Amino acid sequence: MNVRFFLLFATLFSLPVFGVFSQGKYDNVWVIGHGGEGMIFDFSAGPPTISPADLDIYHYSANASICDSTGNLLFYTNGVYIADSTHQPMENSFIDLGLLTGSPNGGVNTPQIVLILPQPGNPGIYYLLYKALYYVTPQSFGSKFYYSIIDMSLNSGLGGVLEKDHLVMEGVYLHWGQITACRHANGRDWWILLAEANTNRYFKFILSPTGLEEGEIQEIGAAIPIGVGQAVFSPDGTKYTRLDLVDLETGGFIDIYDFDRCQGLLSNQIQIHYIDSSGAGGMAFSPNSKLLYVPSQNHIFQYDMEASDIPASKEIVGVYDGFMSPFWASFYMAQLAPDGKIYVNAPNGVDVMHVINNPNEPGLACDFAQHSIELPAYNAFSLPNYPYFNLGALEGSPCDTLGPTPVAEVPAPEFQVRLFPNPVEEDLHFHFSQPLQGGGVLRIFDAMGREVQEVTLPAGQREVQVCFTAPAGVYFYEIENGGGDRVTGRLVKG
Repeated sequence: MNVRFFLLFATLFSLPVFGVFSQGKYDNVWVIGHGGEGMIFDFSAGPPTISPADLDIYHYSANASICDSTGNLLFYTNGVYIADSTHQPMENSFIDLGLLTGSPNGGVNTPQIVLILPQPGNPGIYYLLYKALYYVTPQSFGSKFYYSIIDMSLNSGLGGVLEKDHLVMEGVYLHWGQITACRHANGRDWWILLAEANTNRYFKFILSPTGLEEGEIQEIGAAIPIGVGQAVFSPDGTKYTRLDLVDLETGGFIDIYDFDRCQGLLSNQIQIHYIDSSGAGGMAFSPNSKLLYVPSQNHIFQYDMEASDIPASKEIVGVYDGFMSPFWASFYMAQLAPDGKIYVNAPNGVDVMHVINNPNEPGLACDFAQHSIELPAYNAFSLPNYPYFNLGALEGSPCDTLGPTPVAEVPAPEFQVRLFPNPVEEDLHFHFSQPLQGGGVLRIFDAMGREVQEVTLPAGQREVQVCFTAPAGVYFYEIENGGGDRVTGRLVKG
C-alpha cells in the first residue's frame, strides 16, 4: 500500500468523534407566535421564562428551532424561511414547499413539515429537513423531500445557508408532515422516518458525519389513511407512534410500533381506530416513555405502554371546559419540554396554553392544567417540532460501534472543510471555515492510494469549485493550506 495513503487512511479513522453522547440543550429555546407579537420560551432555569419578542415571522403549525449545545438560540423557521437569532431572515433562506409555500412571513399550517438536526461530528453544521407538496395530476398529489445545510460559522456567527433545497427523494406521495427522528443506538447518528401516504410503507434515512444517507424501505402491518396529527418516538427510543385524524366521520388512527434503534426496524404494529366527534389532535410521550398522551380537540387521552392490552388502557385525563380567550382554547398539538412537562397548544389564536405537569404519573395524577399558561401574545397552532435529544448510546447493543465510553464534546478545529454535494457527479464544491492562508493545495487519491488529481488553491478563498472527472468510485482527499493546517476526507464519485 502507498505510504501516503496508509497515513491518510489511518488519519481518517483516528480522528476524534465530536458530540458523541453529548446531546446538549438543543431544544432549550422555543419561538412561537405571530409576526410582530411573538414570544420566547426559555427553559434555561427549568420552568420556562416566557417573554414577548418582536418577530418578523408568522408561526403556524410548521415550526422548528435549534440552539447550540449550551442552549443559546441559533435559528428557527416557519416552513417558509429561516430567521437567525436576531430574528432577521438569513440570506438565501427561502425554501421550496411547493403548493404549501405561503407569503414571506405567512408561515405554513402543516404540523411537523420541518425539523432541524445537528449533524453528528460536525459542530456548527445543521440540517433542515422539509417536504414540498405538488400536483401530479389535477386530482392527485406528489411530494419531495429536501434538506438545506446551515453553517453557523458564516455571517460573523449568525449563520448562513451553505446548501439549499437539496432534493433527496421525489415521485412518492409522502405524508405531508410527521418528520421526526430518533437517536441511533450508537448514540451519535440519527434515524429519520417518513411515512408514505395511505399505505403501510416507511422510508428511512440516517444522518451521520458523512451526511444524509437513504436506508431501506419497510412495509409493515395495516395501511394507514393520511390525516392530521403528530408522529413521535418515545424518549427511550423503543416506540414509534403516529396519529392520523382523517375526518369527523372516519375518525382517528393511533398506530404504535416497537422500534429497533440498531437496525431502524419497526415491528409489532398496534392500530387503534376511534371516533371522536371533536377532531384535531397530537401526541407526546411521558419522559419515562411509559405513558402516551393523545390530545383531541376536547379530550386528553392517556395510554399505558406497559399494559398487556394497550388500547384498553385508555383513560381520559382532561376534558375541555369551554374556556375562550378570545376564541375556543381547546386542544391540538403536544410537545415534551426540557423541564419534563408536556405543553399542549390550541387550534385557534389564543393567549393561553395547557400543560401536563406530571406526565410520568398515571391517570388524573398527571395533573393536566388547562389554560394555566398565560402568554404575552396570541399563538395559533404553533409548537416547535423536536426529537428527544437526551438519548445516548444503547450500550452493549450489536451496533454500539463507537465504544461504551462517553466522549465529551470538544471545540471544533479552527480550520474546517466541507465538501458538497457528496456523492458528487463532477463539480466538487469545497467550503472553508476561514479564508485560505497563503493559498493551499488539494490532492485526491483513489482507493489504492494513488494520486489522481492535484489542484493549487488560491489564497483568501472561502469556497472553491473543482472539476473532477475520474471514474465512479470511492476517493480520499487532503487539503493543506499555507497556515500549516491539513484536513483529510472521503468522497464518493457517482
